[in-house]
Amino acid sequence: MTEAITAYEQLLNDQMRVLGPDDPHTLTTRHILASSLGRSGRMGEAITAYEQLLNDQIRVLGPDEAHTLTTRNNLAACLVASGRVAEAIHEYEQLLSDQTRVLGPDDPYTVTTRNEVGLWLGLSIRVDEAINASEQVLADRTRELGPDDTATLAARYQLASSLGAAGRVAEAISTFEQLLADQIRVLGPGDVHTQTTTSNLATWLARSGRLAEAITVGEQLLSDQMRLIGPDAPDTLNTRSNLATWLARSDRVDEAIDAYEELLSDQMRLIGPDAPDTLNTRSYLATWLARSGQVPQAITAFRRLLGDQIRILGPEAADTLNTRGNLASWLAMSGRVPEAIDAYKPLLADQIRVFGPEAPDTLATRIDLDWLRQRESDR
Repeated sequence: MTEAITAYEQLLNDQMRVLGPDDPHTLTTRHILASSLGRSGRMGEAITAYEQLLNDQIRVLGPDEAHTLTTRNNLAACLVASGRVAEAIHEYEQLLSDQTRVLGPDDPYTVTTRNEVGLWLGLSIRVDEAINASEQVLADRTRELGPDDTATLAARYQLASSLGAAGRVAEAISTFEQLLADQIRVLGPGDVHTQTTTSNLATWLARSGRLAEAITVGEQLLSDQMRLIGPDAPDTLNTRSNLATWLARSDRVDEAIDAYEELLSDQMRLIGPDAPDTLNTRSYLATWLARSGQVPQAITAFRRLLGDQIRILGPEAADTLNTRGNLASWLAMSGRVPEAIDAYKPLLADQIRVFGPEAPDTLATRIDLDWLRQRESDR
């Protein structure tokens, strides 16, 4: 996904220069780029991209145009994914009002939005209730059992988790940090509950963009896991995978590649070459090899991965289609344009059949293919 984002950013720069910011192709690429950012977990950037795109679509296309309405829906979904549920509900309610007016109350898109409003209103209420309940349980446990009792510590963990689920990430992180300090003092660093809290703290730090801190916490967790449960334990392998991802996102790509290669070797030995986690690590490794400039090695890695995914998952599985897109993209970026075109053409046909003609991945492939064909015809 990361290399696709880079490719779309480059394509967008060229479209802005050649076609201008208001051209339909430029707007479509901006939509795909925002969608790709969201699917790669870069929610803050996706939200910003959607907000900027929406302003321009309202100006160029009008507030009631179909693409404008779609962007508003996607923006609301990203707000939900980033934990900003109250803002998402506000966006969905406004969208529902306009869809009802423009499309009618029984249109499938209107019905879907109405369901989203009901779902997130209900969940928002339940999350708030969960936080209130966790706070009450914590107060009761502290009064009855004392602050260091295991039941009290468990109540603090539940409260931190509820805060994170509600999108109150800073509060969740602070609560996890305070809890972790007390668990280390009361239970010790090797206790399974202490390690679970450490893992959650690192994850929320990473989600909030505090990658350096996430890496520090993750490295301490890994050190404890290596010593206490061993290098081959599933939790240890999971921590190693998370650390490699955070290193890569922190631009420590060479370290990330080394970490992925070591992890892959152990996964091949412990869980086998066909396990989902092994396939995921191979995909990440190929991606970051390409990002580090080792494009021929990455193309070879993507080809081998694709062969195994077709055998294990089938040719139309989402992960298989994603690898086909990555392979085609890096073939194009390495200058092997005819090979890239040959890879994109059957991919587009399969994406239309599997996802539909208007799905973001389908649109992205169509834009790439059209651009490469034009490039070849201009030579």
